[in-house]
Amino acid sequence: MAAIIGHELAHFSGGDTEYSLRFLPIYAGVGRSLDAVALAGMGADGSHSLLTRPALQLGVFVMDQFHHAVRHWSRLREFAADAAGAKATSADAAARALLRTAAAYPRIDETLGSSFRAPDAAPPDLVAATLQHAAERGLDDPAGHLEETQPHPTDTHPPTRQRLSSLDREPSPALLAEAATPPPREALSRLGAYFADPEPLCRAATADFLGSARAEAREVH
Repeated sequence: MAAIIGHELAHFSGGDTEYSLRFLPIYAGVGRSLDAVALAGMGADGSHSLLTRPALQLGVFVMDQFHHAVRHWSRLREFAADAAGAKATSADAAARALLRTAAAYPRIDETLGSSFRAPDAAPPDLVAATLQHAAERGLDDPAGHLEETQPHPTDTHPPTRQRLSSLDREPSPALLAEAATPPPREALSRLGAYFADPEPLCRAATADFLGSARAEAREVH
């Protein structure tokens, strides 16, 4: 936990959040412009007009080049944040956090996904439900996720294997086995070490999540 918190705080202290806030509107603005050009030049059969096609292709090229540059710096900042998390704890702790996150993510995704699709049948505390689901089904073998990137709203994370290498750590069998250990029975009670009153926070976060799910369901309907 300390390694993960150290990693995220490093993004704040390093100015990465300000960087994302500046560039995210550029992404959104260029995307809207490309959509407008594509829509303006689209015929009834779905084909693009010869008049707008060059502008559309140029815009896509510019977007790709911009994304390539942003991705380069994002990867460097991610390695720096990993190093900060390791400095606050240890390289071993940071490596375990990376692998355990990869091993636990499928259980988190399954719990949140099913709850989002059926919010009225979801439990009132999705944190507790996720832990229970992970304890019953177990975690994934993190060895199968070494080449994956962790999900992030605006940036592209380097693959887990590269992040381990930057910490000078290898995914040894012992480290992989430790990361795949199911959560212990007292996992939920451990939240009391990080929050003064965790249960209301978990239920409030769950209510916000399910509220978003219900709002989207109404819009789709």
